[in-house]
Amino acid sequence: MNLSSIDFGVCDKNDLNQVLLLLKANNLPTEDLSLDKIDLLVARSNGAVIGCIGLEKYHSDGLLRSFAVQEEFRNSKIGATLYSHFLSFCLQKGISTLHLLTETADSYFLSKGFQLAERARAPKTIQKTTEFSELCPSTSSYMVNRELNQEARTYLGNLQFWQKEQNTGARFWAISGNNSSFTYFEVPPSKTFPLHQHHNEQITHVLEGKLFFEVNGQVSCLGPGDSIVIPANIPHKVWTEKDAVKAVDSWAPGLVNW
Repeated sequence: MNLSSIDFGVCDKNDLNQVLLLLKANNLPTEDLSLDKIDLLVARSNGAVIGCIGLEKYHSDGLLRSFAVQEEFRNSKIGATLYSHFLSFCLQKGISTLHLLTETADSYFLSKGFQLAERARAPKTIQKTTEFSELCPSTSSYMVNRELNQEARTYLGNLQFWQKEQNTGARFWAISGNNSSFTYFEVPPSKTFPLHQHHNEQITHVLEGKLFFEVNGQVSCLGPGDSIVIPANIPHKVWTEKDAVKAVDSWAPGLVNW
């Protein structure tokens, strides 16, 4: 199996029935599965779902759910690749600790950095989940991974976690390493980010449209291909006029809250 022929993406309603069938074939619980409650990522081959993995989020804790690969596609690195993309997705969503219950896959998850732990020591939010309190037997192994940041990771364009900036309606995604962050923004016309400052150095590069900056009383208009460097703790104002704007930013040190 050539991985380049596999499409990795976010599960949508059209995928859900196939995901349910895959989970049932692997004897995994489906009773509480809902796209409103669980973020599901899928691997597709010729449009058919052949793998899935889910995240149930509770603040910075995440419950790993519904990890399965169709039997004929195992031993082809699809599961490992899906899991790698899942970790990237978790980090974008602010997850610092992953939790899971398993009856059969202890050794697999130990190889992925998880450690066995006492089930009674799981956070209360995790203990109250349907999977912990109802669906998985008491004989299941409870495992924890607090080392999500320790490996190189890939972020696919169709697996980005999009967010919205409240005041302007700008949509963006953000990725972070241990020392820096990178963001991509799409800002509607006639929007303003009021005068503000931050402890991060910011470098902005405009891809489309015209983006205006006011720094120390000087106004700059940046068009496609133009960039600006704003040192840490320097007040600045940013706005768009008639054009929508697409831009990327780098931040050092990295951003913690988006």
